[in-house]
This record gives sequence, C-alpha cells and structure tokens, in this order.
Amino acid sequence: MRITVQDLENKKKKLLIEAEWKDLKDDYDDALSEYQKIQVPGFRLGKAPREFVVRRFRKEILDEVSVRCAQRLSRTAMEKEGMSASGPVSVSDIEITYGKPFRFTAQFTVLPEFQLPDYTHITLSTRTDEERRDELSEWLLKNTHFDIPDDLTQQELEFDDATGAEPGSEGWNAATQRVRLLLILKKIARQEGIEADEKDVSGRIEKKAQETGVAASYLKQQLLQNGGLSRIGSFLLAEKTMDYLLGLCSESGT
Repeated sequence: MRITVQDLENKKKKLLIEAEWKDLKDDYDDALSEYQKIQVPGFRLGKAPREFVVRRFRKEILDEVSVRCAQRLSRTAMEKEGMSASGPVSVSDIEITYGKPFRFTAQFTVLPEFQLPDYTHITLSTRTDEERRDELSEWLLKNTHFDIPDDLTQQELEFDDATGAEPGSEGWNAATQRVRLLLILKKIARQEGIEADEKDVSGRIEKKAQETGVAASYLKQQLLQNGGLSRIGSFLLAEKTMDYLLGLCSESGT
C-alpha cells in the first residue's frame, strides 16, 4: 500500500492511498458471494452463474467493496503513519476497477495529545445503568484536560442539524463535551485494545436503512463520503468502551 500524507490547516491531514487489487480480493469475493444469494429472474435462488451475477451487479458489488476497503485501509494507513483521527474520516476521489489498483483520499483531524486519568478505580454512587453511564461520563470529562479545535464541534453540530449554535452557547458547549467524551473513550479503547466490529457497523447501517426506506448500499456510500460511516464506528466503539469501564467500576465494589 502506498500512502502520501498532506498537511492541511487546523491540524487536518489528507492521505492519498493506493492499494493493489490483491488487498481487495477477499472483500470482493465476500461481497460477490452475498449477491449470489439474491433471487435472479430465470434462475433458482442462489443458482445464477458467477459470471452472470458479476455482470448484473457489477456496480453494486464494487460500491460495497469500496466502502469496506476505504474504511479498513484508512485505519491501516493511519496506523502505519502513527496517526489517529479525532473525528469522522471523510473519503473521496474513489477509483475502483476490477483487477486494478484501488485509489482514494481520506481526510481527518488528528487526535489531540492528552493524558488519561487513572480510570481503573472509579467509585460510582448511582445504581441504574443510565445514571452510572452519566456519572462515569462526568467523571471522565472532569478529570481529563484538553481542548479541541472548533471545527470538530462544528462537525458535531452539522451531524445533529444544529449548525446555528454559536461558540459559548448551550448547544455549542454540549456538542463540545460530546466530542471530548468520544475522544477520551477512543483513547481508552486504543490503550485497552478494544475494537468496534465491522459487522456491528454494518448491522447498525442495515437497521437505519430499513427505518429510512433506502437501500443499505446507497446509505453506506453517502455515509462514507461525509464521514458518517466512521462516526457510527466511533459511537459503537464508545459504547463498548463505556461497558468495559462500567465493568471495572463494578469490580471495585461499587
């Protein structure tokens, strides 16, 4: 895999990534196998020839592969470069053709440097799951000190359709705290080896697609381009990390 790093303003990075087709082959075969299960007129269920399925669903299969591989290869590229994203990773300029090198651009804001508090011995006074999560969140925010760029808060507001909030307002401050908490949990996840399963992300997208009445493949493409796909992954990772931390609190006798 070839990676070109470009420095942008406000601690943003742009990665130009190129991977050989062999790095995509397993994802392509897996996506193709899913489309082979679809009922095709003129053939029994699952019995359409591979070549026929490839011709009929060529675009859909390649779109699925581009979503999977852009996310996976973005993470791999950031790890190789010793970077981590503090917010959504937006992907653009995708070039994908069967058998040819896969190229795309990933853009993100670099995770700020900060020290984590000792989260292994937290005492919680509340009892219900919701109250414990709120108390733990407040503890993490109170005991972890760092600032985030305004553009991360702005991105969070855009995802919530609340772009009218001004710096210092209640909406702005709430969005800033949400971003800070996600970054804290993300760093803890890295430290503890916690990962979000791609199947969990796909499952969440499938559910959203059903709720909105759109095709999951279309929704994935839209989320990939605006950074929403990585945002879903961040929320799932945060949920797993929060569950892990609550487990530690339980073990401490609270």
